Amino acid sequence: MRTQVTAGELADRLADSGIRLVGGDPTAPVRGVGCTVHDPVAPTTGPASGVVLGVGVRIDDLGTLRALADSGYDAVVLRTEPGARLDDAPLPVLGAPPEAAWLHLDSLIGTVLQRLEPRDGSEDLFEMANSVAAMVGGAIAIEDPARKVLAYSTLAGQVIDEDRRAAIIGRQVPDLPENDRQYASVYAAHGPVHIRGERPGDLDRVAVAVRAGGQLLGSLWAIDVGLPAPGAPDSAAPDDPAAEGSPDRRVSAMGEDELMILGRAAEIIALHLLRVRTAAEVMHRQRADLTLRALGGGPDAELSVRRLGLDQGGPFTVVALTSTTWTTDLEQIAWQRFLGVVSAYLSGWQSRSGLATAGTTVYVLLSGPIVTEIDRVASNVDVIVERGLRLGLHLRGGVGGAVERPDALDRSRDDADLLVLLPRREGEGPLITADACRSRLSLFTLARLATDEPRLLSPTALSMLEHDARRDTEFATTIRIWCEQGMDVAATARSLTVHVNTVRYRLARARTLFGIGDDPDDLLSLWLTLRLTASGQIADQPGWSGMLPASQ
Repeated sequence: MRTQVTAGELADRLADSGIRLVGGDPTAPVRGVGCTVHDPVAPTTGPASGVVLGVGVRIDDLGTLRALADSGYDAVVLRTEPGARLDDAPLPVLGAPPEAAWLHLDSLIGTVLQRLEPRDGSEDLFEMANSVAAMVGGAIAIEDPARKVLAYSTLAGQVIDEDRRAAIIGRQVPDLPENDRQYASVYAAHGPVHIRGERPGDLDRVAVAVRAGGQLLGSLWAIDVGLPAPGAPDSAAPDDPAAEGSPDRRVSAMGEDELMILGRAAEIIALHLLRVRTAAEVMHRQRADLTLRALGGGPDAELSVRRLGLDQGGPFTVVALTSTTWTTDLEQIAWQRFLGVVSAYLSGWQSRSGLATAGTTVYVLLSGPIVTEIDRVASNVDVIVERGLRLGLHLRGGVGGAVERPDALDRSRDDADLLVLLPRREGEGPLITADACRSRLSLFTLARLATDEPRLLSPTALSMLEHDARRDTEFATTIRIWCEQGMDVAATARSLTVHVNTVRYRLARARTLFGIGDDPDDLLSLWLTLRLTASGQIADQPGWSGMLPASQ
């Protein structure tokens, strides 16, 4: 029998899709496993229940909200702006992003509600959990790599602790300080691992990684209620508070037979998880392949965009998010969890989008009117980045410039890739946009070209930089600021905090030493080289080694 979910729990499970509880009682129960669409022209007759999609209903339309509550609906879904609240709502109100498609919201919420009971093959996992629990004598939980609870044993009389209770209610392992260390030990082992309860009231556990070859699919956890340690009172029951507070008084109840059962169960569970994942992964890979083809631009991009179901009228933009660290198993697991967060958030915000990964970079392809609201795009992607940071990832991201046609998508992707690499200024966050950094992006592109093609750099500037490095002079800085100040000697002196005569002397010496003239092309090349080296965007390269100082 399905455990009835509350409005608050439903909102928590939909949080990664950008849906939140904006009003009403979070403890109110939500019945049913699907949604009803509100039709103001032909209202529903007879008793109603469950979740209703408030198509066209505004958050301030209290009359309609009261009518829905009076009809018997348990909760209503509205499109709301970020930060919207309705404290006096007559029923729980779930706020979805304004861009969310109603058809997708119906599918998403129905899927979450259906998952509250064993369906679509997951009943096999619940039966497996009950069978294993009966054989080893401890409550069982089966988790995926993101630590979501896929199934759990439901035998009467099972001894559990608060951590398990919270995991079952939220279908997610609670975020505890010891989690990363404990999961790392389980994933590194080739068999069952004994995990000691570390806090008062915590029970011990035995866990084993669920793998298919080298692919991590999840983990299997069994509560180890323990047996009285030698010399401890035989009457100490597993749920005796004194026993819980003194874990050293008990020893493991898991012998070789129980450990063998857990290991064998992990193998069977791996086969089941592989079977369940296959169909979904095939669809995911197809869409990812189409997305990558679209990002390449050219004649194939239009067909890929059409097959992805995106808005072919454009405009289009590409978002790139990169993890700057990738050294441990835990970071790889965090990355996989992050990919799930990105997918879930997009499903609620922009369900008609492309998603693909290349190495440690995830790309999002967006199309349609939302692309013209770049600040809105950035604020939503910022939410995704923040959730990645909470997972312990070091992320940098960029939102490429908008393009009108699919065949130009490679330009937006190049923008996004360069923005990931662009040095951040003080106060800038991990995510920046091409629109906000266009001039810096152009200079950065020139710097990258000059790194590969030193002939693009001004020989006069390189000679000046070498002279400054050898003789501790400041010609390069003076000439650069003089150009930036429109060749105004007084303004240059103020910027350098020196006397105007000092500037005049340096300019005269520079003309003599380096042959600086009045040709605008030469001055532009000179300034660009000095500007790029001053910003640290040009690295020393073979062929002109020693021409640039270590720092400028």
